[in-house]
Amino acid sequence: MTEMTETESHMSSKPDASTPAARLERQIARDHFLDAIAAVVPRVFDWLAGEPYALRRALWERDLPADQRFADPWRGVVYALGAEDLRQAAAAGAQADPLLRDLAATLARWAALFHLPDDWVTDAALQTLGMWCLQGGPEWATRTQTQRWWYRADRGAWEPLPHITPGLFAVDVALPTSWNPGSSETRGAARERIMATLGDMVSARLAAIEADAKRIGLVAERRKLAKRHFDWLARWQIDGDTYEQIAHDAKTDAPTVCEAVQRTAAAVGLSPRLPSAGGRRRTNLHRD
Repeated sequence: MTEMTETESHMSSKPDASTPAARLERQIARDHFLDAIAAVVPRVFDWLAGEPYALRRALWERDLPADQRFADPWRGVVYALGAEDLRQAAAAGAQADPLLRDLAATLARWAALFHLPDDWVTDAALQTLGMWCLQGGPEWATRTQTQRWWYRADRGAWEPLPHITPGLFAVDVALPTSWNPGSSETRGAARERIMATLGDMVSARLAAIEADAKRIGLVAERRKLAKRHFDWLARWQIDGDTYEQIAHDAKTDAPTVCEAVQRTAAAVGLSPRLPSAGGRRRTNLHRD
């Protein structure tokens, strides 16, 4: 998932949600929200490791022979199923594939239990389950210390969002970043020269990334999407914490929390839960 600091996400899309830039911005916001779920309410993620994963793996192993399971992993498992497929299976009832029908039912319970009704969240769950199938199980995320969720919008790695130059930096130490201790140049002087060279390389790389962002229509705005706002949204949406409870913990006021939660929910594309009577709602963890 894309890493974001506590301060803000400076790249924000134009208002038209149909633009590539807007879709990319929403993908980034959803990544941050999924990260917040894993950090703040990890039982949402852990619940998937039980029956949903068992059913998804059973489908994968049944439908693809062992020698074909990794031939086309993206189409074959990670992006093979979406929320609409589950909806059709549920509607078909007894006529549906039993494994697919059971997977649809268990993920519907999961979505209702944690107040995550939107199709894109179900897509994220299905893509994550598919990645677990490829990687040998849910423990892969912990073992490799990578993101716990796997999600890409539109279920289509073969139809990617516009490319932005990856923020990777390669340094060839055989070029001006080298130093010969036998020369007249002191270690301190060499360090200053090398750091200046590296600074120029970093500036050039950041300029290339910014140029790519501008090319696809991203514009810089001052509207803030702080990491803590995604955490607040996870607490409010899933745990049922009130604005007052979150504000107390964050040492701020309830109106500030309310505005941030609603704005972040809109950026993510999340259907807000219905207001409760107040207080923390204890989520039932039974899977029946």
